[in-house]
This record gives sequence, structure tokens and C-alpha cells, in this order.
Amino acid sequence: AKIMEKSHHIIRFDGIVSPQSDGVVHHMELFHCNVASDFEIPAFNDVCTSEQKPMGLTPCRRVVGAWALGATNFTYPKDV
Repeated sequence: AKIMEKSHHIIRFDGIVSPQSDGVVHHMELFHCNVASDFEIPAFNDVCTSEQKPMGLTPCRRVVGAWALGATNFTYPKDV
């Protein structure tokens, strides 16, 4: 993907839930996927232990951000 041709840095994350999903969403996690820049990561929206989880998500294990119901935004310190 063209977006992966240069470095990007996460400086903040927010849990933004649409009005249609309010009452359904409990938490969200953002995973780092240790793959080549041209690797296509499959879409998946289910429990991580689901038998339907695509094998292509195996390298996506490290949590780099998390949000839970009631949490506020999180900004990383400048020196991190």
C-alpha cells in the first residue's frame, strides 16, 4: 500500500463510536502486524479466538492501542 512507503507514528488514539453502534461496542484494540509493506491484511471483525479468524492475521499480535467503554482519549508523551 502506498501509505506504507514512509514512516508513520501514532501520537494519540480515541474511541469514536457512531450513534448506530452505541450500546453494542464494548472495547476496541489496535494491533501491530509485523508484515511486509505489500502484504494485504484481511478484514476481520470477531472474537480473536474465533475459528473463522483468517490465518493472515497470525502476525498481528502486539497491541499498540486499546479503548474501553467510558475511557477518554490517550495521547502518548512526546518522548515516547
